[in-house]
Amino acid sequence: MKKFIKKFSIVLLLLISTFSINAQVNDTLAFDASISKSGYAAATVTIGDYDWSLSQAMQSSSPDAGDMKFGTNSLRMRRNAADYGYIQMEEDKPYGLGSISFYASRANFGSDRANIAPIFEAQYSTDAGTTWIPAGSAVDLDGIDALTKFEYSNINVTGNIRVRLIVTGGDSGKRFNIDSLILTGYSPTTVCEKPLNMGVVNNTDGSIDVTWDAPTNLPADGYQVAVFKTGTQPTSADFFKIPSSETNFSTDTLTNGTNLVDSTTYLVYLYSVCNEATVDHSDTIGSPVNVSIIPCDGPTNLVLVDNTDGSITASWTAPAGLPAEGYQIAIVDAGSTPLSSNFFTVPSSETTFTTDTLKNGANLANSSSYDVYIYSSCNTAKEYHSDTINANVQLAACAKPTNLVVVDNGDGSVTVTWDATTPLPGNGYQIALHSNGSTPNQYEYFNILSSETSFTTDTLTNGATLAGGLEYVVTMNAVCDAVNVSAPLNDTLAIILPTTCLSPTGLNAVSNGDGSITISWNVPTNIPSNGYLIAMASDQLVTDSVYISVNDGNQTTITTDTLPNGTQLDPYGNYFVYITSNCGSETSPIDSVAVSVAMPCVEVTNLTVTADADGTIGVTWDAPSYLPSDGYQIAIAVEGTLPTAGDYFDVDKTKTSFSSDTLNNGTAIILGNSYVVYFVSLCSSTQISDTLIDTVQTTALPCLAPSNLTVTNHQDGSIDISWTSATQPTNGYFYAIMPVGTVPSFPGDYVATSATSIANATTTTGSSALTFEAGETYKVYLISSCDSIQGNSGNVTENFTMALSVNTVNSEITGLFPNPTSSTLTIEMSASVGYVTIIDLTGKVVYTNEMTSNTTKINVEELPAGMYQVKVATTTATSFGKFIKE
Repeated sequence: MKKFIKKFSIVLLLLISTFSINAQVNDTLAFDASISKSGYAAATVTIGDYDWSLSQAMQSSSPDAGDMKFGTNSLRMRRNAADYGYIQMEEDKPYGLGSISFYASRANFGSDRANIAPIFEAQYSTDAGTTWIPAGSAVDLDGIDALTKFEYSNINVTGNIRVRLIVTGGDSGKRFNIDSLILTGYSPTTVCEKPLNMGVVNNTDGSIDVTWDAPTNLPADGYQVAVFKTGTQPTSADFFKIPSSETNFSTDTLTNGTNLVDSTTYLVYLYSVCNEATVDHSDTIGSPVNVSIIPCDGPTNLVLVDNTDGSITASWTAPAGLPAEGYQIAIVDAGSTPLSSNFFTVPSSETTFTTDTLKNGANLANSSSYDVYIYSSCNTAKEYHSDTINANVQLAACAKPTNLVVVDNGDGSVTVTWDATTPLPGNGYQIALHSNGSTPNQYEYFNILSSETSFTTDTLTNGATLAGGLEYVVTMNAVCDAVNVSAPLNDTLAIILPTTCLSPTGLNAVSNGDGSITISWNVPTNIPSNGYLIAMASDQLVTDSVYISVNDGNQTTITTDTLPNGTQLDPYGNYFVYITSNCGSETSPIDSVAVSVAMPCVEVTNLTVTADADGTIGVTWDAPSYLPSDGYQIAIAVEGTLPTAGDYFDVDKTKTSFSSDTLNNGTAIILGNSYVVYFVSLCSSTQISDTLIDTVQTTALPCLAPSNLTVTNHQDGSIDISWTSATQPTNGYFYAIMPVGTVPSFPGDYVATSATSIANATTTTGSSALTFEAGETYKVYLISSCDSIQGNSGNVTENFTMALSVNTVNSEITGLFPNPTSSTLTIEMSASVGYVTIIDLTGKVVYTNEMTSNTTKINVEELPAGMYQVKVATTTATSFGKFIKE
């Protein structure tokens, strides 16, 4: 066995240490996992892939309800008078910085949401933390009580980078939360395109070939190819470096020179390198390949036969394993050594080969001796073939002529041409015209001189005229002498009379890619007087009698986007085209050809994506001119992830809108998250439009405060409270009743309820119990409590004053009349010295004066109609009464 393997000059790529680089470029810190820091004192901890220094920052050892967070936990920071607080990377992040984003909110402990809120900055450093550069404007958390996204994009700094968040202002002790800190790597302005259509072939000789299609923009620094065993990860030592001008690569070793091992599976990885200095490269594509070395076994039992017609036949026994690229056979003069240009190629399925020429086209010479060489070819490119065997053959004296050609002259005659033998046959040639399937008798042969190489006739040897429309076989041989006659040559043709209506030839139909097809043909020998008739159908049966008439017999092409009956062609349909010559009194036989319209699958226009505040994502579009046969597919994916086949919704082709509040797997769309919508048209199982992409940010509804707060004062020491709300909050409502001037603390002074009314409220629970006192003014506080994203609403309030029942008079007030009154109110008292005060139901004092006798008359004519309290305060007691102003 002979095996020749071409070697390649290999340059190793030492730029990277692991296969995946993109996996290290972006860092997401959700702060859900424990970082073992539950106090505010400065300390260094590991978060994600890096060490961070945290001062006045911590993570609750068990999730705290006062922390604002998306998952199980978040990072809590505070402003401290002596230490402003920060989280700061203590080691470099490679691959630069593209953007910084995070979510922040004031914490929900005590008075964290009162007075001056924390202010902090996002900063980055390119010199290992010596100097810090603000990424953008500072974050002021004033009024930010739900996790809100802050983003600094287009930073795009290359090289090593560090990031920190540092407090710069606000009241000391105010706490806030940070969640979902995302650092993206440097993103070049252009995308490094990956190679396409990678193919890996085992050559069965211990080598592999890797091929690919170059991207539109060639990578400036070429390609990287790694070959390594499955179950391992490639290192820098496993990568070959290939110039950008190449789209193929072959090797029979690893980069360390070790031969590829038989019956072993290897992985091949390939990607483009656009800039080695900035580690700018494409995504990686890969493919497995099993290396198997198959011996290239040669043929045996070579036998040569002289066919006595100037040709020889070689036959052999095929090896057990057929050669992948067949056999190579050379015929050379006896005693000569064959060159590569002397070899014919024979398919591996064959075990015989017949020829009357050498490889260069020269005829085999009569009475000459030839050596025949044959070997199996397993891989021509790798020069991998078997040993060669050979044999010798001696040719007889009479060889047959070559290159027999028969032409119908269109006038009822035929012309036969051929190449003469060397030497010329002594008795010339014989030519017979006979019916297909028959063997000519001796009397059917015309005798031709050996000096001739052509012959024309319009009759048979018996003088009968050649019949139009019939098929004839032309048989020819050389006659060397009375004994030696060469083997026959044969050719077949149909004789056409000049008056016959001939079919056009070369019928062809092609799609123009715009919903139309172009039909072309060749004009026949006899140009039809009335042109041509063209029919079209979606099957092989012409059921439509409507034709396209082409009146000019010299015309050879038409273009149409409709059937002959005017129906528009299906842009994705398949048709059969039929054509016949129209000679007036008759038509020619019909010729046909199949064609696919093959309209491109066009994407929709005006794609619009919106996000509603209820968590629904809506998509609208304008349909293309030709609706896609299989409709549309729409995927909604979380930003940063790629959709799989199972993420797509199927949408009917008649639709131009779509909405959903879930992903295709049923997962609810999360308010406040970013999503990417992918949209394609499906014209058939193989025709898919380009993908349209749009990004949308969902927005959480604010927690809506209740409305129409109403307090009904029974004037007996109890009240009713009722309210309405546009949207039922997730966690219900909280209410508190406090004396005017006293502000309740949440949640300690509030009472939780899921109802929208409280009947006969006499007290409120909380940090201090309360019993109503007559004459005192109180305020009702009410809030809605939503989820962790929406938070709580603001307070709505309503005042009321608790009074005694009508006509109730205590020991200080002995008379209160008339009651009701429209002008003058007389008050009789047991004391003569003190103060009289009149209070309306809102708690407002509308009259006050000093009393100097036991009877006081007050003009109440200007007071609005309603119920009022009378308060009498003396040095010994305070008493209340009530009257009604009409």
